[in-house]
Amino acid sequence: MNSGLGIYTNEDFGFKIKYSLDWVVKTTERYIFFVVAKESRAVITIGKSPTTAKSIDELNIQEMKPFGKKSKITAAGQEAMRVDIDSPLGDYMTDIYFLNNGNKYTLSFSVATDQKEVYSPIFEEMIASFEYIR
Repeated sequence: MNSGLGIYTNEDFGFKIKYSLDWVVKTTERYIFFVVAKESRAVITIGKSPTTAKSIDELNIQEMKPFGKKSKITAAGQEAMRVDIDSPLGDYMTDIYFLNNGNKYTLSFSVATDQKEVYSPIFEEMIASFEYIR
């Protein structure tokens, strides 16, 4: 499944991250999508938006994801909030929220529940490799 890892760098978003070379990268002004190139619904999205929040606790994650299991983790060398959701529609989702230089970053992972074990390790490796470049 995995032909190796590459490093994706985005100067505008100010980060670099490892990703599976089997995945297709698509970018828009506000989001970067990492999509499995073969039949799967696995998608990892990275978003960046301005915020006035000074800490993870100030983000209203409850309003954004009211049904998820929340836990504090470390991502990009700082405190982050992780929200895991098992959807009744058969999908599994994880969002990671963290702050840097007045911006909220969101790493989102969505996959069919029956493919979670296949693609979760790639997402976890991406989280661990996320690094600010400015």
